[in-house]
This record gives sequence, structure tokens and C-alpha cells, in this order.
Amino acid sequence: MLLMIVVTVTLREIRRIEEEEGKLMKQALEIQSKVVRLRKQKLHMQRKQDSLFNRGMLEFENDLREQEGGGSAPAVGDTPTGDVFAADGSEEPDWVRELEAMSPDSLARLAEAGQEIVGESSRSYP
Repeated sequence: MLLMIVVTVTLREIRRIEEEEGKLMKQALEIQSKVVRLRKQKLHMQRKQDSLFNRGMLEFENDLREQEGGGSAPAVGDTPTGDVFAADGSEEPDWVRELEAMSPDSLARLAEAGQEIVGESSRSYP
């Protein structure tokens, strides 16, 4: 009789533990799904921020060229990742080639303006 009571209590305890384990596993799965979704959102926002930054730098460079009387930069297109690349299909972004072609004075002004922008709002990724 005593053995029967002990076995019954033990079986109830095992079922309770299994139910609790099932609930915890479900909660863990929900949390993991939220983490994955938040990581995707974060990556999307970082790419969007980078794209906006690249566009802003290109516009800034065009403004500098126009002020110097050199005209605007060549046509560009957006890739799906948000990076700005040359429309001719080359792998190197237009702004890299244009920076290499700029005079030292223009580069110094661009660097100063960049420092001001960074000082106003820092771009950090946690």
C-alpha cells in the first residue's frame, strides 16, 4: 500500500515536471523567435542607416564639386543591400574613385565636414 502511494505521488510529480518543462521549452522557443526577429530588424536598420549615410556623402561630395565648379558626380544606382555602386557595373563604389581623384584641399574640407557630422551624431552599432 505504501509503495502504491509513493509510486502515485512520484508519477504525479514526474507529470508536473514534464508539463513545466514543456511550458519552459515553449517560452524558450518564443524568446528565440523574438531574438531572431529583432536581429533581422536591427540588420535592416543598420543597412538602411548605411545607405542613407552613403547617399548623404555622395550628395555632400556633389555639392562640393558644384561649389568648385566641377559639375556633379556620375550616375549611380542602389544595390539591394543599400550600398551605392557605379552604374557601369564596376565593383568599386563611385565615391571611392571620386575621393581618390579629389585634390588634397578638397579632401581636407571633406574630412573637416565629416568630423562635424560625426560630432553631431555618432553612428555606433551595439
